[in-house]
Amino acid sequence: MGRKNHGKAHGRVKLPVQETNEEEGVPKISPQKRSEVKNLVGKLLKVTSTILPTPNASKEWEIHLEIEKLLEKINKLESDMKIPISDRDTRIEEFINWMKENGAEIDGIKIAQFPGYGYGIKAEKNFAQGDLLIAVPRKVMLTTENVGDSLLVLPAEYTTVLYFKTNELQELKGSPSLEPALKQCRNIARQYAYFSNLFQQSTDPGIASLREVFTYEQYCWAVSTVMTRQNFVPSSDGKSMLTALIPMWDMCNHTNGKLSTDFNAVQDRSECMACRDYQAGEQIFIFYGPRTNSELFVHNGFVYPDNEHDGLRLKLGVSREDPLQPERSKLLCRLGIPAAGDFLLRKGPDPVDGRLLAFLRVFNMGSEHLKHWLSSDRSCDLVYPDCALETEVESKMWKFLLTRINLLQRAYPTTLEEDCKKLKNPLLTPCSLLAVQLRISEKLLLDAAEEYVKQRIKT
Repeated sequence: MGRKNHGKAHGRVKLPVQETNEEEGVPKISPQKRSEVKNLVGKLLKVTSTILPTPNASKEWEIHLEIEKLLEKINKLESDMKIPISDRDTRIEEFINWMKENGAEIDGIKIAQFPGYGYGIKAEKNFAQGDLLIAVPRKVMLTTENVGDSLLVLPAEYTTVLYFKTNELQELKGSPSLEPALKQCRNIARQYAYFSNLFQQSTDPGIASLREVFTYEQYCWAVSTVMTRQNFVPSSDGKSMLTALIPMWDMCNHTNGKLSTDFNAVQDRSECMACRDYQAGEQIFIFYGPRTNSELFVHNGFVYPDNEHDGLRLKLGVSREDPLQPERSKLLCRLGIPAAGDFLLRKGPDPVDGRLLAFLRVFNMGSEHLKHWLSSDRSCDLVYPDCALETEVESKMWKFLLTRINLLQRAYPTTLEEDCKKLKNPLLTPCSLLAVQLRISEKLLLDAAEEYVKQRIKT
């Protein structure tokens, strides 16, 4: 089941008992260390801004290792700036009382720990599908309109890819998810470097005050907090949507189902309904949305083995060297499909969706077939499985897809059986465990897609 990293956590930040800047009341580092950090941040900004002419997994990994070396030095220097955090376990009662005092409706539920999940929400009474579980008024949410008044109980660390060590990321070798994971790490490192430079150079008192508290470690924590908990609510005037962190609601773990949370504009609050019947003592789940395991892994820090919306992205494109590239691109454009991009192999009985199907057909057409479909007013039929397409093109298309699937399968350095065995290793770190779970979900999806394509080839 999905989870939001509800294990080791904290509430509001407390200042440490150590040398502090008396004016600001926060930790500080020496001018020498500050100068070293500034120098390293400059190098980090340069490395993370490297633009690769073409996607190159090996080069991306080299860049990541260089980034990691710089961040290791930066983290060591910034360790003196670390602000200790309070234990959340002792503050849950205070948090619940605060929620109720501010008008939240949370009767019949409680925060509890569950094996394999950490913290979650437990039903203390029976709920029927559609019953109100949680109602959170706007005034206790954390938004850009309401920054300082919210009380959140949050994890002290996460299992998003920003927290993966190099050896843990290596568990993704061969996985299509490695590239987006590396890009995420690089993007956040670049953002940190940009903001760090900004805070160091600014003469604005408000911005300059951040230079003594802004660290890479705390920025990763803040980014992970928002990524794993963000929701959207209408602004107070109803003219726009705001990113919001919603206390208590964010403690619910993920399951398959339908979205059951909405914003009640009349009562100015977020309301979460039961997505199914719950008995007293059960853990209450909500549906985060239709995301693949790769997306959940990179952005939410968990993998959901039974994910009904799982899928694996294929990078496909029409080469500029292809003599029929203009015709292929024109036909794809007519269908609203890019000539190069990511396409999804889905979990389930029909793994090839319409976009992927149409791309494969156009990609494998010859000159005469392209002319026919470019002149046809039925070109939109190419997205349907039962399209009246020439047997020659259809056969070529399925064989091409089978080859791509087999290439993806062979890219993994381990077998599915080896991964399942490794999953039982009690010495695996939480992050390594997630990477292995992701590999397993990808391989199962590829195996099912392979069998589907083989059946299509036989027919």
